[in-house]
Amino acid sequence: MKALFVYSDPGGARMLLSKLWLQKELFEEYCIISDRVYQFTDEYGFEIQKYNTGDEIIKLNDFNPEVIYTATSYTSEIELKFIESGQNKNIKTISLIDHWTNFRNRFFMKSKGIEIFPYFIEVIDNKSYDFAINEGIDQDKLKVTCHYYHEFLKKWLPNISKDEFSLENNLLSSKKWIVYAPDPLTNVGGVEEWGVDEVIGLDFVLNSIKKSFNAEIQLYIKPHPNQNLEIFDKLHHNIVILGKDVPTNLLIKHSNLVISFFSNILFEAQLLGTKVVSLQLGKILCKLPTSVSLLSVTKEEELTKLLNEL
Repeated sequence: MKALFVYSDPGGARMLLSKLWLQKELFEEYCIISDRVYQFTDEYGFEIQKYNTGDEIIKLNDFNPEVIYTATSYTSEIELKFIESGQNKNIKTISLIDHWTNFRNRFFMKSKGIEIFPYFIEVIDNKSYDFAINEGIDQDKLKVTCHYYHEFLKKWLPNISKDEFSLENNLLSSKKWIVYAPDPLTNVGGVEEWGVDEVIGLDFVLNSIKKSFNAEIQLYIKPHPNQNLEIFDKLHHNIVILGKDVPTNLLIKHSNLVISFFSNILFEAQLLGTKVVSLQLGKILCKLPTSVSLLSVTKEEELTKLLNEL
């Protein structure tokens, strides 16, 4: 099979690249295109081409794929552009959704004010299949496959020790690492929508650490790729914000606890064998369908207790 892979958002990138990594023998030839660059894509060893305006037409003519696989991004329309162009050339288009929410919105092209659906939509489990149907997605378009990135993580192994990783990234290997990896809630309504945001969550974590008697704790913030870092500038806390060049999987693997709201990083950390906790603050209710149960806290004292037990 000759396939073209297109993504923009990080979650979609991991989903598509993991599918190709796991099923590479199915593809005689492939091409990967994205309008964004992420450090974690180096883990896969694939060449990724930069998207340029008009590539949804140029690449289809030059590469002539039999199938187009896309992710589903909120911050870019390149996937929808490739789906539209692919359909115009009678090329099969398949989109992968890596979550359990907002199925229909993913296929709305704001620039044209229309919905553009692929030939097939791959969803990660039966629950997501049911949710997609409830949102009005045609069941004939839906296929239940798996969460390819989770399958990739199950097979992934770190290639360096914690000491080596610490030395390369100027981290304190002697400490117990707590990673705060919040969802960028300020991008999607913030306090007004959720009753909480990244800064409030950070204050919650810092206050819990202050109450802890575990002196070995070192807090690191791993921002979401879409995070507006300026919201942390006003803080006077002694916090360490890790850059995009710090490999997330290695960081998680060598950490003692990962804290977020409802980000996929919680599920991914558990697959890597790291303890996680969900902050159930404000209007947050992390009840995403998964075979992995999540530990959650609503009070600082609850998190402090967990920190003392590390």
